[in-house]
Amino acid sequence: MTKPSLSPQVVHAAVNEALGQVDDFAPITEGQESQAFEFRSDGREFVVRVNGRAAGFLKDRWAAERVPAAVPVPEVVHIGQIDEAHHFCVSVRSPGTIVQDCDTETLHGLSAAMAETLDGIAATDVADISGYGDFDAVTGEGKFDSWAAYILHSTRHDWSPHADAIDVAAAERLTAWLRQEAAGLPDVHELVHGDFGGDNVLVEPGRVTAVLDWEGAVIGDRLYDVARMRFWAPFMESMRIHTDHLLAAAEHDSERLRCYVVANGLDATAYFAAADQTPIAQAMLARTLTEVP
Repeated sequence: MTKPSLSPQVVHAAVNEALGQVDDFAPITEGQESQAFEFRSDGREFVVRVNGRAAGFLKDRWAAERVPAAVPVPEVVHIGQIDEAHHFCVSVRSPGTIVQDCDTETLHGLSAAMAETLDGIAATDVADISGYGDFDAVTGEGKFDSWAAYILHSTRHDWSPHADAIDVAAAERLTAWLRQEAAGLPDVHELVHGDFGGDNVLVEPGRVTAVLDWEGAVIGDRLYDVARMRFWAPFMESMRIHTDHLLAAAEHDSERLRCYVVANGLDATAYFAAADQTPIAQAMLARTLTEVP
């Protein structure tokens, strides 16, 4: 999906129309798929994001209302539409620093809080959501009949268009491996954030202040969040430190973990290959191959 590129004036006008006159409107650091701005209203600080679809914003609101209070999720105060191609979401701005920007000592001091936050996410009551994998935050319907089916969705990629960019034979071998290993995965019906850590967690020393961006949330096995962090661990110190803590602190099924890491790796390889970011796609594939030599 192409990232929106609306002018600040257009977004500011939409927010003014929705909330009344707001002040100090300015751009801030953005994600891969959304524009982002900050502003003040009635003495409070807010963030507005603009995206081509509303599904992720609806999940943000769902999470703010449903996830246990021990997991800090910013309140969503408004979801609106600028035009047919642009949706926006206004949420209360949370304090803190992006966890991936913290120094080594601070990261180690956050390990327990990060683990407790993941436990809180997994403890969310999702009994009213049917199915597994990605789900509709409004209807509560999951898109897959089983957890295994969701993981096997990572084997859908057609590698042939990327023969000039990546080792297609290696990607196909990993795909075949995942098809075989994931078929028997048990059904687990827990909330999974889907992209925990990195730039989606805000922190202060020793505590998590906000968990952001719930668009990738799925219903399944909490170990999937750990596996995603493990996949990115060689590239990000925060992921490495917190994954090491999580895996040392609790027993886990190493084969399930490996399935989830490979699924993440195949999806990441396909994403960057399709975006013509060849060096990154090659790095993603090389990382995945370390799980299945």
